Amino acid sequence: MSTIHIVDQADIPSSFMAKSVFVNKKHLISSNEYSSIGEDDVNEVASNLAAALNCEITTVVVKRRDLAAHIAMKSGSYEDFEVDEKNGDVDYDEWVKGYSNEDLSHFLK
Repeated sequence: MSTIHIVDQADIPSSFMAKSVFVNKKHLISSNEYSSIGEDDVNEVASNLAAALNCEITTVVVKRRDLAAHIAMKSGSYEDFEVDEKNGDVDYDEWVKGYSNEDLSHFLK
């Protein structure tokens, strides 16, 4: 069975309020504040795919802290991340710079 996710990245400043559609964990389309593709376009693509594939749309909200922790884990720096977080010195925005669609797909079930 196919899965369709709308990934809401509004909590991540560097995303510029991005929303993305993933089908079976593969990125299909995104919108953000500066894109010619709007949020309505993303929602329409997701709705049309859901109708064609006879499946539901799930919205996943990715939080900046969770994405930063995932990237720290992936890079083998999670212990440093935890220490910085406990000390109140962690800069989540710095950790998430350059995140990828692959990083986002980690949050999809």
